[in-house]
Amino acid sequence: MHRSPPDAAILDVQLADGEVFPLADELVRLGVPIIFHSGHADGRLLHDRYPGARSASKPCPSDLIAGFLREATAAPHRTGTAERH
Repeated sequence: MHRSPPDAAILDVQLADGEVFPLADELVRLGVPIIFHSGHADGRLLHDRYPGARSASKPCPSDLIAGFLREATAAPHRTGTAERH
């Protein structure tokens, strides 16, 4: 992932082996835009911890996630910060 980070990441908060926050922290450090798509997420908590990330509760319309993904990949983002809208 460090040699070739993704253009963006869609993450669920609660995984079978724990929460996704360590991965999310690393992605933010690499400047990768994050989209949280989860039925177990507190939107306010996510916004406070990842102010540049987008989030959507499950279930949601697929066009919402697609729009977030288009936004995330449209602008330069490899800055090492989470300064995204």
